[in-house]
Formats: sequence, C-alpha cells, structure tokens
Amino acid sequence: MRSSVEAAWREVIAGERTRESVHDWSVPWVEGEAAHVRPNDLAVANGLQYLHGLDMKAKPETPNLVHHGGSGVYVLSADEVAARLEEWLGLCREYDEDPERFVQRRKELARQRIAEERGRRRS
Repeated sequence: MRSSVEAAWREVIAGERTRESVHDWSVPWVEGEAAHVRPNDLAVANGLQYLHGLDMKAKPETPNLVHHGGSGVYVLSADEVAARLEEWLGLCREYDEDPERFVQRRKELARQRIAEERGRRRS
C-alpha cells in the first residue's frame, strides 16, 4: 500500500529506520517472486523501486561503480532522499488524476530519453 511505502520512507528520513532495512523490505516486490506480478497500483511499484535503491553506495576510488549496502558513501544525500519522497508523492497525485494519461506520458518520456541517449552515443 502507498501508506506503507510512504511510512517506510519517512522513517528513513527521520532516522528511525536504516536505508538497508527499507531496501531489504522492498526486495520481495522488486527482485523477488512478487516482482513478476503486475501491481494493482503502479505508484506503489514505483515507490518500492525508489526504496530499493536508497541503500546504494559507491567508493571514492570507483564512484561510477555502485552497489547495495556495504562500505562506501551513499549515492543519495539525506536531502536527496527527502526530495525523492516529494517527487514520488507528486507522481502519485499525477497518477491518481488520470492513470492512463500518466502511463502514456511516462512512456513518451522514456522514448525521449532513449532517443537522447542514442544521439549522444552517435556523437
């Protein structure tokens, strides 16, 4: 449920829960058996993806090589974690207004980014 995703996120922001515990909580839905089931609410699936990555770290000597947990520095600062929650809440509102239009816009945005990436590779 969205309320569970939001509560977990807010607990991380408040320091009441570790990023690693929230990652572990999200694993069944992101990479486990439940990942193969289409969710009833795409906003929840999107939120779980965010939570799954909150524990991403990098080492100063290899900043482009990120990994879940372990040693290193978090990829996202505490402020960025909070900003991502606000971004997700905005996406939830947008999705609720018109789910079909939301999905169409997201697909178009993905197509645009793929085209931009292809253009950069050719340059």
